Order: sequence, then structure tokens, then C-alpha cells
Amino acid sequence: MTVEIISIILNAVLASGFIVTLVTLKAQRKKAGTEASQAEVDLVASSVKSMIESQKALMLHNQELIEALTASRRENQQLSDKIDELEKKINSMLATNRQIVNLLKKLKVDESYIKLIEKDA
Repeated sequence: MTVEIISIILNAVLASGFIVTLVTLKAQRKKAGTEASQAEVDLVASSVKSMIESQKALMLHNQELIEALTASRRENQQLSDKIDELEKKINSMLATNRQIVNLLKKLKVDESYIKLIEKDA
């Protein structure tokens, strides 16, 4: 009798597909967990890729700014050198004008001419 009861229970369980359902359910849960994990990995990978691309763009922009700054500094130095050169020439001309005025005074040239030269100097 016990063999018959066990046989009936096994037939009911196996015939109804209960074990197959449990195995299938376990496989589906594992697959869903794996897919969820893969989705998270893909999201992180996408975020990292996006951050790397942004960083590369910023580095490129940074390099362009550095090059522009370097060019501006070079140009400023050239202009500063030209200003120094012009200041030397002006100082030389002013000194020459003072010498001319002193010579004109020694030669007793009309004071109105001397004042014109002194005014421009």
C-alpha cells in the first residue's frame, strides 16, 4: 500500500510538471538576476565612457587655451620690447633737443624760437 501511495504521489508530481516548473522557475530567476547585473554593468560602462569623452574634450580645450595664452604672452613680450626701444629713442631725441636748446641759447638765437623747441620737447 505504501508503494502505491508513493507511486501515486510521484505520478501526480511528475505528471503535473511540478518539478519541471520549479527547475524552470529557478533558471528564470537566475537569468533575470544575470540580466539585471549586466544592465548595471552596461550602465556603469556607459557612464565611464561618457566621463572619459568629456575629460578628453576638456583636455583638448585646455590645450587650446594654453596655446592661446602662450601666443599672447609671446606677443606681449614683443610689444614690450618695441615699447622699450621706442622709449630709448624718445629719450635720445629729448636729450638731443636739450642740447640744441643749450646751443641756441649760447648762440643767442631769438628766445621765441627756443621756446618753440622747448615747448615741443
